[in-house]
Amino acid sequence: MSLSKLAINFHFTRVCNFNCVFCFHTKKTNFMLTLPEQIEIMKQARNEGAEKINFAGGEPFLFPDRLGQMVKAAKSLGYRSVSIISNSSVVRPKWFNDYGKYVDIMGISCDSIDPIVNFNHGRNFIGCKKAISLKNKIELLSRICRDRNIMFKINTVVTQLNKNELLSPFVNTLNACRWKI
Repeated sequence: MSLSKLAINFHFTRVCNFNCVFCFHTKKTNFMLTLPEQIEIMKQARNEGAEKINFAGGEPFLFPDRLGQMVKAAKSLGYRSVSIISNSSVVRPKWFNDYGKYVDIMGISCDSIDPIVNFNHGRNFIGCKKAISLKNKIELLSRICRDRNIMFKINTVVTQLNKNELLSPFVNTLNACRWKI
């Protein structure tokens, strides 16, 4: 079987700094394969014809150096498309100076721009009792990606809490290549 039509979603960590109520991760663990083991998996998938790989978690940017090494390795293995999905909260713009050239698509989870809705969804630092706003961070990451010719996409989970929120004006300002709802 050829994997060329498939995008490999590589959940290399299950660790996350949020506790979203709708997250599909039912078991949180901090176990992570070694970098050589992870690269071997990427190599095997590429040898079977996979051309696209998406790094996810948990929150991949909790391990920025590991993530950087993995996107670099993916490009060196010949993956045509390398993408990342993140909740945006711990992404540091400086990371793109070292590793941005290995990333084709940056996906950000944005379910609301209302900090209270995000807090009630669990999109907040674990243990933090104060709602945080990620709107400015998402706008910044959109600009960074635009400046580096990295496609930018948004993922939104619709729930009872945000079903009436009109996100399209905000998403339109981001110049996103895709909005997955």
